[in-house]
Amino acid sequence: MVSPLRMNFVNQAVNLYSGEFSLEDGPDVFQLHGQVTLKWYPEMKIEWVGNLADIGIPAEKAGNLLVESVFRTFRIKTPTGFQGEAFINRFNMERAELAGSVKESFSQPFRPAERVHFSVVNFYGTAGEPIRYLNSIYRGRLRARYGAYRLTFDQVHNYDEMYRSLDELGGYGVTHAGLIERTDRQPADPKTINELIEALNWVLSFNAGRSVGICSIHGNDTHGGVFKQYRMPAVDSWRNEANWCPGVENDPEDKLGRLVESVMEKFTIPHWQQTLPRLLQWYLSAKTAGFMENRLVSVHAAL
Repeated sequence: MVSPLRMNFVNQAVNLYSGEFSLEDGPDVFQLHGQVTLKWYPEMKIEWVGNLADIGIPAEKAGNLLVESVFRTFRIKTPTGFQGEAFINRFNMERAELAGSVKESFSQPFRPAERVHFSVVNFYGTAGEPIRYLNSIYRGRLRARYGAYRLTFDQVHNYDEMYRSLDELGGYGVTHAGLIERTDRQPADPKTINELIEALNWVLSFNAGRSVGICSIHGNDTHGGVFKQYRMPAVDSWRNEANWCPGVENDPEDKLGRLVESVMEKFTIPHWQQTLPRLLQWYLSAKTAGFMENRLVSVHAAL
């Protein structure tokens, strides 16, 4: 299985979109040509940069409008259906260039899908079933089920190189690729997919003892079309964290798969949809607390 988010090396910026796009807020619309990029350093963010097309007003008025726009929220839109909330962080009138960031996600509308692929950033090594890649075979496939939904979770084929680089450099890298599909061959419901992705994100973070991120989701609909969503979850920089979980490098009983199924079940109950993320966030915060007293209080509260 190939990750939809392609990174050739750790901390590599990923181009998400290139071409025409607009920033819209009521009657004010800026037409630009540029690109949208997922960046990891100096901070993780989805960044956009573009050159202004002719906006049809004098340069002085345009400059005044841009100064005011730094404090506003815009809707970024592309002809291919990507949208998101955007901010203007800087502009250069001489070069007619604007730049800024996208809040939370840059995505096309979710539709019922036959297959949904996703990428996981900074999870640790997994064992599991054998995976064939080209002329080699390695272990790293886990499976979980929830009702009519089947989840397959693969370690990337270049995992050795990825983990060596993460240990040496720290930062961020795609470590796993996943697939969600229905066993009855019916289209997957977007609402359920979002719930499964959220549950999986929490359970992977709980296992790792730090925040793990699912940053890209690509779906194939029944008509052969593809929709894409890029997210900006809270992901901790790579570190080998001492944790309650003994690890899944050697997991013959598939404890991780059963834990995923259990958490997914909890996320279908309204009470747990609100309570469980709060408890898990307390636990993860305790792992990064600066003082032992803070850790003890947070862990006890979560447990």
